[in-house]
Amino acid sequence: MNNPLFKVFVATVAVLFSYCLNAQDKSPANRERIQLTVYDNNLAFVRDARSIHLKQGRQQVTFRGISRQLIPSTLLMRILDNDFGVQILEQSFALQPATYKDLLERAIGQNITFTARNPVTQKYETLQGILINPEMPSVLIVDVDGHVQRYMGAYVNFNNSPSHIMPFPSLHTVFESAQETSATVEMSYITPGVGWSMNYTAEVNESDDTVDFLGLATVQNQTLIDFHQAEMMLVATPSPKKATLNEAKPSKDPESDDAMREAKPKGEKTHSLQKDTEAQEFRTRDLRGNSYPITKLVDLAPRQTKNIVYTQAQKITGERQFWLVINTQYDKDSDGAIQQVPVTTMISIANAPQSGLGLPLPRGNLLVYHKTQSDFAKVSDQNRINHTAIDGKIPLRLGDAEGIVASAQQTDYKQLGPRVIEVGYRIIIKNHRDRSALIRVLKELKPQHTHDVNVSRENHPHKRENGLLWVLEVPARDHQELRYRLRITYPEESE
Repeated sequence: MNNPLFKVFVATVAVLFSYCLNAQDKSPANRERIQLTVYDNNLAFVRDARSIHLKQGRQQVTFRGISRQLIPSTLLMRILDNDFGVQILEQSFALQPATYKDLLERAIGQNITFTARNPVTQKYETLQGILINPEMPSVLIVDVDGHVQRYMGAYVNFNNSPSHIMPFPSLHTVFESAQETSATVEMSYITPGVGWSMNYTAEVNESDDTVDFLGLATVQNQTLIDFHQAEMMLVATPSPKKATLNEAKPSKDPESDDAMREAKPKGEKTHSLQKDTEAQEFRTRDLRGNSYPITKLVDLAPRQTKNIVYTQAQKITGERQFWLVINTQYDKDSDGAIQQVPVTTMISIANAPQSGLGLPLPRGNLLVYHKTQSDFAKVSDQNRINHTAIDGKIPLRLGDAEGIVASAQQTDYKQLGPRVIEVGYRIIIKNHRDRSALIRVLKELKPQHTHDVNVSRENHPHKRENGLLWVLEVPARDHQELRYRLRITYPEESE
């Protein structure tokens, strides 16, 4: 193929690939242990232990295999078991890998070997000369035998890796050692580009009494680091992020070529501003939260998304419950319209060791399957569960109850004062089944409501549990009626 741009591209890839191989061969440090604390807001705390060999005196060691998004102000480096007077004197960062443009700029004023189209013969020739100015990656101004000329469709053949070019993100550290020794260096830092989300699936059998439960932690590594045999802990931060059932991938890979071009259109100044912005965003994030350790070592390759089994159990005995949730508004008409209210079938399972679970469960997406009599399965609910402690309950929604119907009606409305009203309600529940049913009627009280709600009269006792809760037993092929009156007092500032 005679396309010059294609040749430039092939040459660039070949050059940088050869540098990568050389850089791996020259790596002076071996990783002994790596720990990952992964946050659900796309941040990770990395603790990386490396073994190094030091000679007596002052020397520089280059560490590769670090994140190019590393936030320098978070770096902590220390010598473990420092018995031989090893000191860390200074550090410098080279977080951006070499590009073809970098190589050309470094070669200005030097002898180069390049291939370009001869302006006279229009054929490609390999020439040697002094690089004067690379106007574009494929347009070079070169002094060849005393003649300065502009060459189109040119590409440079870099045969050796310049010592000052770093093909990988690197950390240069200057040590001083009192004697020749081996040491273990531990680096700790925070980097964007690693995050996680939680997804649960539950399958309820056809008789609604046992559940198979699976919790998968989806970990995304958008960095170029190979986390091999990593110890991992997940942290859920206090502010929940918006998530869907299928966790959406970031719109732009922060280490992709396109993203890097957008982040660094001109020179290193833009990259410096980008790093300052990342550091500022990090300082404003709340990294406190519940932690969830992964019990097995994890292999997480560069730019890999992996599902890790966090918890699972089969044939968990569940408790079937029927719920009727009332969230009607207060109507000034004394007799409101009769509303049909669905009764929902729920299965509650315990997050307990005897159930095969017994780990603190992070908040996450929940998908519930329900088996039918014909051994098929259907989706009965897509929801989210909150953090669930050990021995806590996990509610699974199966859909509307069969054979149980209910209606709700506001029966009265009275204005008792400038800030006080009283409202009456009647709930009728009909059970068409051949056995009795225990119905939990919940009048929701939203946390954001500032008014005070109390029950002034009722024909069945209630208790406060996420609202006002009545538990009614409805006999087989019969009905049950719940009547209650609420007294609502509004705060003075709402007048």
